[in-house]
Amino acid sequence: MRILSSPKRITAENDFSDERMRKIFAERLRDLRAELKFTQGDIADMLHVPVSTYANWEQGRREPGIGDIFRLLYVLDITADELFAPEAEM
Repeated sequence: MRILSSPKRITAENDFSDERMRKIFAERLRDLRAELKFTQGDIADMLHVPVSTYANWEQGRREPGIGDIFRLLYVLDITADELFAPEAEM
């Protein structure tokens, strides 16, 4: 377990607003899928969700549940940081 030396502060420079995080998530999801050369239907099938549900995630209209997030990480073979961490912005 990693022990933090001191808590980090949320500032304007490290904005974790829902809107910003939803946008980052949607962009990364779309970019990762394209990089892997999968269609939205391919990923939806792997996750056992309707294509419309997956498409809504990529378009930032909806957010996946926690179980769906873990399945995404597994199927795409990525870490949560690669999908969510603002410092890893592409």
